[in-house]
Amino acid sequence: MESTDVLVIGSGIAGLCAAIEAARTGATVAVASAGKTMSGSSFFPGTWGLGLIGPVDEADEQNLIDTIQAVGGGVADPKLVQTFVHGIPQAIQWLEQDLGVELQRPQSAESAQQKQFIPCFDHKTRMWRGLTRKPLEDALTARIESLGIHLLPRHELIDLVEDTNGRVTGTVLYDRANEHLVPMAATAHITAAGGGRPRPLSSLRAARVACSSEASLPPTCSAPRRPSHWRTARPLLI
Repeated sequence: MESTDVLVIGSGIAGLCAAIEAARTGATVAVASAGKTMSGSSFFPGTWGLGLIGPVDEADEQNLIDTIQAVGGGVADPKLVQTFVHGIPQAIQWLEQDLGVELQRPQSAESAQQKQFIPCFDHKTRMWRGLTRKPLEDALTARIESLGIHLLPRHELIDLVEDTNGRVTGTVLYDRANEHLVPMAATAHITAAGGGRPRPLSSLRAARVACSSEASLPPTCSAPRRPSHWRTARPLLI
């Protein structure tokens, strides 16, 4: 059985940034994704580039919080929205200064007030930065290589593995290229797989899934099973 300190599920922007930060603490990190690394909605060609907005000052921060909550129609958690908006300037600074991504800016203060810099959900201009694909991919690739992050492309999440106390101790991944199961033990798990449509288990080759000699579990673990809030849902895949 393979093992790692931290297993990240999903190799979009959120998953790879989380993997980098985890690896910087000295942890061993692996990233599994159903498709190739740097895939999914984050790297879908139709989404590029990406406009990043943030508050220009404290008053604007509260206005952005109120705007997001209004758009959310009461569904968004106020504390999460506040934390998210408050962290935007630091996140943009991390992309530029730490990760080394070159972000685009409006050409002038006057052009920054143009309507093209207002996202569809918003009603006013704010701090704006443009994120384009190649600078991001180059920066992520360089940092992943320097930190020794283990990439597992085309490894699809099938299930979580719990010990007898219900603690998640690992996952079962399906290696789509070689068509066999890969049990993966980990101390911590980060799910950054987005909301993609799951693929039913019936689409896997049952013989290979059932008979894979690599799918043995450690004696302290029960058979893979989903937490109770998943059990009426379809299989969790990425």
